[in-house]
Amino acid sequence: MAEHRSPKPAVGGSNPSRPAKIVIEEIMINKIKDFFTGVKVEMKKVSWPTFEELKSSTAVVIVFAIMIAVFLFVVDLFLAKTVNFII
Repeated sequence: MAEHRSPKPAVGGSNPSRPAKIVIEEIMINKIKDFFTGVKVEMKKVSWPTFEELKSSTAVVIVFAIMIAVFLFVVDLFLAKTVNFII
């Protein structure tokens, strides 16, 4: 039977005190903790709108959405009439 030797004779076998899987899991858990810690810090820096600002912004968005809807309705109606006239 042949003798098994390590590629590096001075080094014995690989015998880690902890398997790589556990180390990788701990690294990922630490990264996730760091991410949420960073999120918490950044959320404290956010300038939140007042209720009045929120209401006025919402009104602007609703009015603009209605204007776009009416415009698209008119353009679609015009194009449909044009295509029907041509055909």
